Amino acid sequence: MTSTYKSLSFFDVAGHSFGAWDASLGVTFCVSLAIVFSLWGSLTSSAPLVASGWDLPRNSSDVSNELMYGAFLFGFGWALAGYCPGPAIIMAVVGNHAAVLFTAALFAGWHAAAAHQVGRIGLSDPNQLLVAFAIATGLYVSWTHPLVVGGTDLPFSPRNCVIGGVLVASGVCLNCKFNGKVTGLSGIFGYLVDPRPTDRLYRISFLSGFVVAAFFVSWYYPALLVSSLHTPKTWQSLFGGFAVGVGTKLGSGCTSGHGLCGVARRSPRSLVATAAFLGSAFLWGNLFIRFL
Repeated sequence: MTSTYKSLSFFDVAGHSFGAWDASLGVTFCVSLAIVFSLWGSLTSSAPLVASGWDLPRNSSDVSNELMYGAFLFGFGWALAGYCPGPAIIMAVVGNHAAVLFTAALFAGWHAAAAHQVGRIGLSDPNQLLVAFAIATGLYVSWTHPLVVGGTDLPFSPRNCVIGGVLVASGVCLNCKFNGKVTGLSGIFGYLVDPRPTDRLYRISFLSGFVVAAFFVSWYYPALLVSSLHTPKTWQSLFGGFAVGVGTKLGSGCTSGHGLCGVARRSPRSLVATAAFLGSAFLWGNLFIRFL
């Protein structure tokens, strides 16, 4: 899922650009969803192991215009650049330039949407500024010292997709059972600089796991972090990242928050949002691949 080629060749059902449809993204997502969906009831049947209580969104059927606009924008940005939030953060950590630009733009878009929602610009608190500076510094270091350079994309492998799906589902389930939370990557990342720092340590700890995983894979399995068959142009990374940031904030979630946890919770709101952003990604993906 860290390969923009894998994302875009999945959206390009007719194979207009890459010659053949690649089901890797779909298989990985479906394996993850099947596991999380089947285990969610048992995971939430008793208290979390570490947290004092559950911190889960309510299962709302309220489908607002803002939710739909956000979901469509998310799908648009995903199809334009080939990244959704989680894989982009991993690739930014290892120094992929397109992912660094995408992640910076995602962060900016998320907070632009947040400022629109509350009617003011954030980043006024010293702690907020410190965290924002740390993120900017991390992205700069990743840009100037990439861990993975060269290589080629791996072909479609059902075994790799199943392993990846199981690993993604394991992370979501462990986070739920230990911390009592849904795993929504765009929110975990975006709320790092929220003025209410009640769970900032949790967010930093969770994202630190992403950093450790990125280093581990770059050292032992670098071929998994290569996307040579497709590289987004600079403007695609910036516009795509900004659209994903705005979209995931307005839509209150992304692939993990809505697509995995929300669908597993049988949330009508998440079911609609997931259908909307996937439909948007397939629509725009075919248009972009043909004409860009």
